[in-house]
Amino acid sequence: MTGRSIALLVPILFMPLLTRLYEPEMFGAAITFVTVGIVISYLLGGCYDVAVMLPKTSRQSLEVMILALGLSGLTGLALSLTLFLTKPFWGNIIHDNYLQPWIPFIPVLSWFYIMFQGMSQYTSAKQKYIRLASANILQQISYLALALCLSFTRLNGILIGRLLGHIASGLILIFYHWKNFSHVLFTTTRKRLFVLARRYREFPAYNIMFSTTGALGRDALIIALAALNNLQVAGFIALARTLLTAPSIILNSSLGQVFYEEAKHHKTSPSQDLENIIIKIMDALALVCTPLTILIVLKGEFLFSFVFGEQWADAGRYASILIIPFYIYLYISWLGRSFVIMEKQKFLMFLQLVFDGTSILSVFILLILYPENVMIAVISWASLQSIFYMVFLTSVFKIMGFSLQKLLKPLMIAIFVGSLTAIPAIVTPHVIILIAITVVLTLAGSALAFHKLFRQNKLI
Repeated sequence: MTGRSIALLVPILFMPLLTRLYEPEMFGAAITFVTVGIVISYLLGGCYDVAVMLPKTSRQSLEVMILALGLSGLTGLALSLTLFLTKPFWGNIIHDNYLQPWIPFIPVLSWFYIMFQGMSQYTSAKQKYIRLASANILQQISYLALALCLSFTRLNGILIGRLLGHIASGLILIFYHWKNFSHVLFTTTRKRLFVLARRYREFPAYNIMFSTTGALGRDALIIALAALNNLQVAGFIALARTLLTAPSIILNSSLGQVFYEEAKHHKTSPSQDLENIIIKIMDALALVCTPLTILIVLKGEFLFSFVFGEQWADAGRYASILIIPFYIYLYISWLGRSFVIMEKQKFLMFLQLVFDGTSILSVFILLILYPENVMIAVISWASLQSIFYMVFLTSVFKIMGFSLQKLLKPLMIAIFVGSLTAIPAIVTPHVIILIAITVVLTLAGSALAFHKLFRQNKLI
């Protein structure tokens, strides 16, 4: 098990305790703080931290890291000061006491998030995997320790713990490489940094839009609910998402690199071996996960109430809907690098932009029209994500040259399990109509765009 998997399991094991110590609003404020901080990090740092692994020398890699930290530090400081000075204006919009005092510190989290992401890539390139694992685990231990210590106060220990965890993990990676990092920091010049900024200018040009849209689409429910001052439901969804995404993250950590190596070999020497292995893994996932998924769909409210406390029963209701896209995501979480191997990144970018953009619009529109019925927006988001993941999986089989007929079984299982959500969730005809319109418009627009791109650019 990788360090990331262990770091993920540590807070989950303590979650039944934390949910009894903190209110859902506190979880909602914390997840909003972290989510917005990650989104802003793409804007502040120009996504230069993603380019850390590209230079051929360690010195240039660290210079790119310094460029990202310098740029995000200056823009982040300006943003923090602006938020402090304009608090009388936005303070009238965001009323929650668990979140409002911490908003000016969001750029601080963004800066340390950039530090951690960039230095993680550098550490991985150096094959210092134990150090990377320790940084991931330290992040979660710091979060848990502070959350437990502050549970006896009126402070939001969940939010403060998240912030401290990001700070600790970023600093420990800098500490591990301090000798080389400090040498480059004090010997590099602004001219060299400007040269690197021009060399990798495509990252702010393209990655900012791609990364920001992806994060907003993935976290549209959280951000929209926070904007409407509904942090309680944001907390419910945060807990459900944390638990439901854990298996996919662990699976990706275990199989992602193995698939990457095998897929590279498959590209040069195509055979049915890789295809057969993938189908067997999918069959095993269906055998193990389908009963558990059906159980959560039908009894999610009872399970969450029993494990996490009665006040979290509504989190189980949302989990019974959200489990469907995350169930399908199990099948694709470890296949994502297929597009990189087969050099079809342009198609993946277009696919994500279409579905993420539609998810963002649908969630905000539905929550504005029906602020008292959050479930409508949740079902819409889950439906779009489920369709996206099924299109994604089909596209992987297409570009890898696998048989689409063998994909029918896992797709049919996913559709069958997904149809069960109609039992606890869809309660009125107009809800069905609203969601159907959203889904049909998305598919129609996507089909037209795909047809045009397939003919002109031959993306697949």
